[in-house]
Formats: sequence, C-alpha cells, structure tokens
Amino acid sequence: MNAIDKVFYTDEEKAENKANLLKLYEPFKLAQRLLALTFTIPFVTVFLVAAIGFFCFGADKEAALTIMKWNVDTLGEPVFWIMIFYFAGGASEGLIAKYRTKK
Repeated sequence: MNAIDKVFYTDEEKAENKANLLKLYEPFKLAQRLLALTFTIPFVTVFLVAAIGFFCFGADKEAALTIMKWNVDTLGEPVFWIMIFYFAGGASEGLIAKYRTKK
C-alpha cells in the first residue's frame, strides 16, 4: 500500500513541499532585503539631501547636480543590480506561473 501511495503525487503533498521550500528560502530573502536596504537607503538619502539643500536652503544648483551625479556614478549601478536581484525572483516566478497556466 505504501508503494502505491508513493507513485501518486497528490495536491496535498505538493502544498506541503511548497511550504517546506518557502521555509528554506527565508534566510535568502532576509539577505536580499538586507542587501537592498544597505545600498538603497544611502542612495535615496543623498538625492533627498541634495534636493532639500537646493529647494529649501538655496544651495547652489551646480553643487546639488554634481552631488547627484556623483551619487549615480558611485552607487547607481550597484543599486540597479541589487534591485534586479531583489525583484527578478518574484517577477520571473510570476511569469513562469502565468506561462504554465496558458498551456
């Protein structure tokens, strides 16, 4: 009886395996979030400080633009790749699920 049960992969077993897989992904998701926040918060903060300095305190426009350009030159590409790394997993999973349901 046990051998016959192993031949069929039920929906309940699929759901249980999916739940187990999600538990295994938890440390990976935590690392993703930590990496995203570590680079994104300073990246956005520099833009906000430059904009607030320009609009609220009358800082020189060229200085604000230079700071923003330096920010993009130094942190722009790492933040870009980190955001792709962060969002690509869920987006690709959604696209794959959508593609599978069409078939």
